[in-house]
Amino acid sequence: MSKEFGFTRCSVLNDNKMYVAGVAVELEDDDVHHAILFEHVDGDWDKWSFEHRLAGIASYEENGIAKLITAGVDGHIETADFDGAQEERITAGDNETAPGLLCPLHCIRIIGDHAYVAGTARQVFRRRLGETEWTRSDHGCVIPCSSHEIGSFHDIDGPDENFLVAAGLGGEIWLSTSGTWEKLDSPTHVRLEAVKHLGGTGFIAAGAEGTIIMGDGETLRALEQDSTKETFSSIEEAFGKIYLCTDQGNLFCIGRDGALGRVDTGLPASPGGGSLSFNERSLLFACDFHVVLFDGNDWQELHPA
Repeated sequence: MSKEFGFTRCSVLNDNKMYVAGVAVELEDDDVHHAILFEHVDGDWDKWSFEHRLAGIASYEENGIAKLITAGVDGHIETADFDGAQEERITAGDNETAPGLLCPLHCIRIIGDHAYVAGTARQVFRRRLGETEWTRSDHGCVIPCSSHEIGSFHDIDGPDENFLVAAGLGGEIWLSTSGTWEKLDSPTHVRLEAVKHLGGTGFIAAGAEGTIIMGDGETLRALEQDSTKETFSSIEEAFGKIYLCTDQGNLFCIGRDGALGRVDTGLPASPGGGSLSFNERSLLFACDFHVVLFDGNDWQELHPA
């Protein structure tokens, strides 16, 4: 295991192509804004670097071509494929809430035919795949620059543009079904870090203090569990179960019986970090200095660095 790089996020496109984002530990210790992107194609790893910190990464196919889109915390967007990379910047009008180092983004997600980003002040922007213009998608939820209100979206998901759910600070969960966001009556006030659509109007959100919220449309309920009080940082549905990882590098799953249990990946304890991604038959789990792949039966450690 090399500790030259630490791993922060991951995205699986298919069984043969996946991506892992990370940092160079020495640069991170010196507070240098940067990121390292590792690409796995047919068994081989390649890497390239950024001069900004990443809020998230997502992969998708466009006209049969594999694409990776990355979002910097400051609104710097880069879309890469085998032919190179295209850079964009999310901007807004004067006196409008927009991404920046003081108002950072927290996530990027492919939803329907759009890429969505969300972040501080409950800002949400989107652009259609294959295009370059980013537009606001936060009517009803965004906090104006002139307001002293504190709020933030830390994750967003949905099956398409007609059903979106976002979660973040203060246990807030917001739902958009008609282009306008509405705040739901959340059963918690702790910070939520992750949300995942589960089909239909179902979804799950999770975050600090081991909090798990199950949602069905506007109806929310807390899932009681005593397995961990760590902060859940990422969620994926795979192989008939719901997997949740924590910011301490531990992995759990909710089985068909609805109970939460710990998952043994065979890895030693991790000092932190946790990100999940699933597509087809591959569940990827990245945490600090380890990356492992699960095919539904066995865990295999990968070595991006």
